Amino acid sequence: MQKYLNYEDNIFILNTRIRMIGDLLLLEADPVLFLDKTVEDLDFVDYTANALLKSLLQNTHLIDWDEQLHNLFDTEERFYSLLKSIMNGQAVFSGEKYPIIDEIVKILAADSIERKKMIKENMKDSTNTGSASGMVSVEELNLLVGNEK
Repeated sequence: MQKYLNYEDNIFILNTRIRMIGDLLLLEADPVLFLDKTVEDLDFVDYTANALLKSLLQNTHLIDWDEQLHNLFDTEERFYSLLKSIMNGQAVFSGEKYPIIDEIVKILAADSIERKKMIKENMKDSTNTGSASGMVSVEELNLLVGNEK
């Protein structure tokens, strides 16, 4: 992955892809034409969410780091909701109709739950940080002026 990522744009694109997959699953799509591609798209979302989270966790000094964690968490919520609709038979390519997708979706849902847990564990508590109120903490100030300990 490149050194600089525009997290906000990448997360927005990921959200758009999730919505697109959700829209497709509301239509009567021909499984011969679209089932494999849909599974591929779900795998892509899973892979990309993993890559973005890993990169974010390695770049904790980004100015809008916590905001991007929140954005990624919202994306995970949307993805998990999509996966649940597939598991619950609410989508055209549900596990009930196409057992091949059932196991894949369960694995992706478990991955999503794990990512949500990791994101929540790393989100800053807005009651303990000055950042939420616009104030800079001592740690942030030291980092900004180059007085790291």
